[in-house]
Order: sequence, then C-alpha cells, then structure tokens
Amino acid sequence: MNTGKRFENKIRSWHKEGDCLTFKFPDYASTGSFNKAICDRVTITSAGAYWFECKHTESKTSFSLGLIKDHQWRYMMRIEELTGKAFFLIEDGSHNVYMVKPSALSFLGMKSVKFHQLKRFLVEKSDFKRNIYI
Repeated sequence: MNTGKRFENKIRSWHKEGDCLTFKFPDYASTGSFNKAICDRVTITSAGAYWFECKHTESKTSFSLGLIKDHQWRYMMRIEELTGKAFFLIEDGSHNVYMVKPSALSFLGMKSVKFHQLKRFLVEKSDFKRNIYI
C-alpha cells in the first residue's frame, strides 16, 4: 500500500472514532474510467458534511501544489463556493497533517508552499480531528 493510501486510511480511522459517518469515494482514475471522484472522503457530523481531498508528500519542508489535479481544484473550490466545508488534508514527510481550505491554497498563487507558511491558512479545530495542525 502506498503512503497516500495509508494516509487516507489514517484519516478514516480518526473519523470512525468520532460521532460521525465517513465514506470514501472510489478512485475511478486507477480503473481507467473517465469519471473523476469529487474528493477522497466525505464525513458527516451533526455540524454538517465535510469534504476532504487527502494529499501526502515525503517532503518535510514544502508541498507542491502540482500534486493537486485540476479536477480536484475545481470540485473542491465549487463545494466551498456552495458554502460546503471543503478541505485539503496534507500530510508531510514527518506525518504532520495540515487542514487547509481550497480557497486559501489557490490564493497563494505559488507552485509550492513551505509548511511554515501554510500554518497561516489552517482552519479552526473541530472535535472529530486529532493530530491535525490547525
């Protein structure tokens, strides 16, 4: 299992511990289908639905925004525009996890972002997350 899939499974296990329902969207790209998943996961809590796209990098210093595919940007930005709770969960090479709104990442207008810079755009903590930088 690759590190990205391990990260997705870690997020799933965190959410299973909380008072919520969590679902994974199938990764159609790996099957050769032309359908693209909206995101990796949706988690439903009493506070609403949270849409997550999970990204992992081995880097301990920065995250390449090129790891986010065009359709992932479009879907996540559209969810946010429709007042949805959309987030990129980014795991660095030290296994720290950053939860960032798509609009904050697109606002940067860079090809990559240093993790110390990313901390300015982290979202508020909610009760179903743990070990996530906010």
